[in-house]
Amino acid sequence: MKKGGTNKINKRLKNKGLHLYIENEFFVKNLFVPIKMLKR
Repeated sequence: MKKGGTNKINKRLKNKGLHLYIENEFFVKNLFVPIKMLKR
C-alpha cells in the first residue's frame, strides 16, 4: 500500500469523525438546553 493512499483515507476518516463530533456536540447542547429550562 502507498503511504499517500493511507494518508488520504486517514484524512477522510478524521474529517468524518470531526463532523460527527460537531454534530454530537450540537445535539447534546440542544438536548441539555430544554432540560436546564425545565429544572429552573
